[in-house]
Amino acid sequence: MGALCLICGNITIDDLVFHDGRVRMGVLGGDGVYSALGASLWQKDVKISAVAGPDYPVQSLAEMYGLDVSYVTYKDKPSLRNWGLYEKDGTRQFVFRNEKNQWSEYSPAPSDLPPEILEGAFVHCAPMPWDKQIAIVRHARQCGATFISLDPPFQFMEGMDKEKLGEGLGFVDAFLPSCQEVRALFPDLSPNDALERLIREFPHLKAIVIKLGADGAIGYDRITGEKFSVPAYKAHLVDPTGAGDSFCGGFLAGYLKTANARMSALRGVVSASFIIETEGTFGMNFDTQTAEKRLQEVTTEY
Repeated sequence: MGALCLICGNITIDDLVFHDGRVRMGVLGGDGVYSALGASLWQKDVKISAVAGPDYPVQSLAEMYGLDVSYVTYKDKPSLRNWGLYEKDGTRQFVFRNEKNQWSEYSPAPSDLPPEILEGAFVHCAPMPWDKQIAIVRHARQCGATFISLDPPFQFMEGMDKEKLGEGLGFVDAFLPSCQEVRALFPDLSPNDALERLIREFPHLKAIVIKLGADGAIGYDRITGEKFSVPAYKAHLVDPTGAGDSFCGGFLAGYLKTANARMSALRGVVSASFIIETEGTFGMNFDTQTAEKRLQEVTTEY
């Protein structure tokens, strides 16, 4: 179908507890939604595949932000719900509040994605159970996706060996972990050393980017041979939830436009800057002129 961005991920309702004592209940979120919003800042045709309950206003995502939600599937029970717990150092953990861990049940499956939507598409797989991610990226590759990026699930990274990691990364073009996920994979390595190891162990990857939160990101572009770092945009922080996801969406849309990992990462940090300025997935003021101005600023700083 040509140059479109397709995001596969989760729709969730988040109950957030911050290190300073603030509590925000019932925040509309989800890694799939944040990723799609990050991409939509740079690309008009953004589709999302996710699973939602009747308590999430999915159609409002189409009305407010122009997202194509036609590949969202629905259940007749409440959406996936999390506790989001934030520490002062920026680390966080999400704990499911549903009666049992229904993460896999509320994650999209290959059967939700017809081949015609994947052919030629730029696809991002947001965090979900590792076996689900493997199934999604395998299906996308078999159906002729042009470019596939993956953000791994922190919960599955600890102790994962090269072979198991390679089961998923073998189908993707870009690996976009956070420093927390890299620490789970390689507890004895700094982010820079972890980047070097990933470069060596997975030579087929076109791009590797490690997200560093307020410190921006570091990465490698195998096409150009460039190692790079990019700064975070200094936006007013209200809620960091979804920043890494929106970075990934911005990166995907940036790669569609530029085929350059550094330029894509710069778009990623700009996408993240809009997300952290508000709570949840609604109420964001996405302004393309402001986005271009911020892109120029971080490019100059870089």
